[in-house]
Amino acid sequence: MNISERDIFNFVFYPKNLSTEKVTYLKNSKVFDEEIDFYRSLKKSLEEELTEDLKQKLAEKIPLYVPLKIFILYPVKETVKKRKNDVPIFAADSPKEKLAVMAKTFIDEANHYLIRLLNFKDSSKIYVFSTTEGTLKNYKVIVKPSGKVFEQIDNSSPIELDSPIEAESIELQFN
Repeated sequence: MNISERDIFNFVFYPKNLSTEKVTYLKNSKVFDEEIDFYRSLKKSLEEELTEDLKQKLAEKIPLYVPLKIFILYPVKETVKKRKNDVPIFAADSPKEKLAVMAKTFIDEANHYLIRLLNFKDSSKIYVFSTTEGTLKNYKVIVKPSGKVFEQIDNSSPIELDSPIEAESIELQFN
């Protein structure tokens, strides 16, 4: 039987792509055991997730590699404090109309970055914070699903917008 390198690869990774005769032959034959073991160990290593520390060390070993760091931040479920019942509200005592502020907090999976989105009546502000570094430099904020992109030199001041903005998630990219 004629067995190619592609057949051995498919036997390990995609056995459904092989004919039943080749699968049976590769299962029962000892001729290609080394090659099969090689692809099995490769498949196993691909399934293991590398730690961020190891990825960073690998990137440092490659002089021309400049990794684009992308972090996806998702909204944090916030609990709204309920008003105490013992404080009476009088209709004649209602204050002047206050500007409503809607705040939403976003955080990444590793809790390294926090973004606070404040929506006012006619504007909004986006604050970017880092829990591990003081100042963030040269980054982009991409609001999802709208895809609006905002570039910042650093996070010493918020991103200010002329209209309120809706966000389901926020992508933070560093160069």
